[in-house]
Amino acid sequence: MLDPITTTLHDVQIKLKKILHSGAILCGHAIANDLTALKMTHPFLVDSAYIYPHLRGFPYKHKLSYLATKYLNRSIQAAGGRVGHDSIEDARAALDLVKMKCEKGPVWGTLEAGKEDIFKRLSRTMRPKRHSSAVTDEPRTGAIVDWPKVVSAYSASADVSIPCRDDDDVVKGIQTAIRGTADDTNPSAGGVDFVWARLRELEVLRGWTSRAQLDENGATNVEERSSKDNHYPLSTSLAEAVSKTVRSIEAIYHDLPPCTAFIVYSGSGDPREMQKLQATERRTDEETAALEAAVSKAMQGIAFITVR
Repeated sequence: MLDPITTTLHDVQIKLKKILHSGAILCGHAIANDLTALKMTHPFLVDSAYIYPHLRGFPYKHKLSYLATKYLNRSIQAAGGRVGHDSIEDARAALDLVKMKCEKGPVWGTLEAGKEDIFKRLSRTMRPKRHSSAVTDEPRTGAIVDWPKVVSAYSASADVSIPCRDDDDVVKGIQTAIRGTADDTNPSAGGVDFVWARLRELEVLRGWTSRAQLDENGATNVEERSSKDNHYPLSTSLAEAVSKTVRSIEAIYHDLPPCTAFIVYSGSGDPREMQKLQATERRTDEETAALEAAVSKAMQGIAFITVR
């Protein structure tokens, strides 16, 4: 097929250098692959594979044909790759996706675009009158009980926000959110309908996260993180942390009102290998495969559901 072609890679590089000045913005889809093949680099890139992130997160990426169909209502690469890609068609699709992103805003094409946090959704659901003493319907209420950095992210939408420093605080915070307060002016004084809370000591002890990452004013270096972690001593051994987590779950369960749904979810799997590989800027094929396996492992979890 390429027998009559006399253009060399060097010829292509020279041509591109004439077109691309140092301040030009280069748009494409998975453009790192093209630059690797061209043996070139460029300082300013916009990659549609990254600005329209995959549902499962990095390193997964959407195909350009999928994005074109979903967001541009355009069918490209219709032959399924059997006759090759039309480079002009692909380039136009990638550029149009970038233009659409600029027009619609940074959350367009991301999970955030179609996502409503659970507390906002809860506020649009009314309590049935038979369960309320109010004359009119009242919106359901929710509480977030977690460590400071997480609580601050949801404080605007949750009716009750309770920042915690350890798992004991979390258990007490859940009890406070369920029982309510003595403040009659508070719409959640009689207790909330839904509580989201996390026990984090076991996660910290296993090295899956750190105190600094969970505090509102997180540490920025190893020494500061160590200092913060020591300032709030948690469980000292894995066995102790597991036992404390179990005791905390039992205490929460026994304090629930009758007919309350209780869901316990383990959270993520071990994320450390994933985080280590994600920090690598240039990956071999083997490292990319390892990262995909690490992401899959980190996404694994288990849930238990019961009714008090």
